Amino acid sequence: MVAASRPPGGKRVSASPLFKYNPQRVDPTELEAVTLGRGDLLDRLESHLRREADEAHPQHLVLVGPRGIGKTHLLTILHHRCLTDSALSQAWLPLLFPEELHDVVDLRTFYRRLLRAMRDAGDDATGGLPQVLAEVEGGGKETAPRAAAFLKDFAARGRRLLLLMDNVDRVLGVLPRQEQKALRDTLMNEPFGLVVGGSLSVFKEHAKSGEVFFHLFESLSVPPLTVQEMGRLIRVFADRYGPEGLADRLSQNPRRLEALWHITGGYPRLAIVAHEVLSHQPERATEVVEHLEAVMDDMTPYFQDRLNQLPDRERQLVDALVSGPGPLTPAELAKETGLSADQVRAQLSRLGDRGVAAPLPQTQPRRTKRYDLTERLFRSWYHWRLGGPGKRHVLLVVEILEALSTVPELRRARENMGAVGATRSLSTSAIASYQQALDVSLERLSGAVKEAVSEAYELVHSRQYDAALARLQDARDLDPDNPNVLFALGYAWNEVPLGLKPGSKQSAIEWYERALK
Repeated sequence: MVAASRPPGGKRVSASPLFKYNPQRVDPTELEAVTLGRGDLLDRLESHLRREADEAHPQHLVLVGPRGIGKTHLLTILHHRCLTDSALSQAWLPLLFPEELHDVVDLRTFYRRLLRAMRDAGDDATGGLPQVLAEVEGGGKETAPRAAAFLKDFAARGRRLLLLMDNVDRVLGVLPRQEQKALRDTLMNEPFGLVVGGSLSVFKEHAKSGEVFFHLFESLSVPPLTVQEMGRLIRVFADRYGPEGLADRLSQNPRRLEALWHITGGYPRLAIVAHEVLSHQPERATEVVEHLEAVMDDMTPYFQDRLNQLPDRERQLVDALVSGPGPLTPAELAKETGLSADQVRAQLSRLGDRGVAAPLPQTQPRRTKRYDLTERLFRSWYHWRLGGPGKRHVLLVVEILEALSTVPELRRARENMGAVGATRSLSTSAIASYQQALDVSLERLSGAVKEAVSEAYELVHSRQYDAALARLQDARDLDPDNPNVLFALGYAWNEVPLGLKPGSKQSAIEWYERALK
């Protein structure tokens, strides 16, 4: 299966063979192949199912994490493993539900969903499923106890049900309170199965004392991928889906992986999008512009949903963070939004819990914290959404090029614009937009190189040699063969006192020679 998207002009843009929003439609072997960084959590889930198979009152679970973190992916993998593992398949009948269950509005429609899923799975140990389903579909709320009794009898005769239900907080939250109590009583005292759900957060019906489902679930956090896990995931995508050579380029330049991790925030779903962007060379202007447009268009339901879930004041802070010149302090956010400092701190805390914004790492403990969005791609999407076609091309291309390119690569891309325009049918505005993006990216990266070199000289003068060499390495990552950077490295090594770093003088000579070349 190949997922594909179409930009506004209708031209087809190929993508990796995974559905970004619906892992349930993907071949399980494909999902297994890209399941990285989740082994421990999957092992824990499997062990839990084996352990709870004979328990009279099994412990229900909920996977907690923001959209795009991989909850649906994990539930789909768990469903597949329960079907293929002999011990698990004898103990459980796994039922995997869609992410959205809009037809569930009360306990009767909840049970109707379960019965229909059992029918589709083809398992009817009692032989009475068609009759009960017909009663529930044709009756009213009075049929819910009949359905509950049937499910208990089914579990007593054979396998228990394993309900794999993403957005379980929404499903349970829509039930009337008295029906919530009835369902809780069934799940706790006469369980017909076990629920493994997914939720954006530890929902109040489960976490708050006095709520109906208080402590019914054990919460398992689904963390973002680490930089190393993200790197392995992208290499797997590159090896399986191309383009040729991408995996090697990522291995040779760790800075690209760091940039990729910051763009995606460690969200596996966004790794698919990042792979698509990485699959296009910056020199290929048409493909870059079209592909970024298609990616942003594809991701709109995802990001729009995240925005719509935020209360007004949290959305106001997100807008301020996106619109600002960079990461902002609480005081700057208060000035921008008109909220009090206490209100800003409270909203930032909530945005942190949702995985939307976070403070930047601090080099000095007493400095005021600065906050930014956790996903750079979210910032790009927000700009794309607000800008006109020409402007959003520039913003998007600049964002990606700055994160994933070096100064020489951008220079080559700029020089090749004429050749690209001659071989592709590009509008003048598209060429101008892409050239502008290259110019802005070159200016910013070149400025970052100059700033790093200047800071390195100051660090050498204050005898902070390790810090100076580290800043110059940052500059080399951006512009590997810049003679000013190479000369500064020679100078820094030459200034290191004898005996402090073995071979420092020889290193100085080597860097001076490279600068002269």
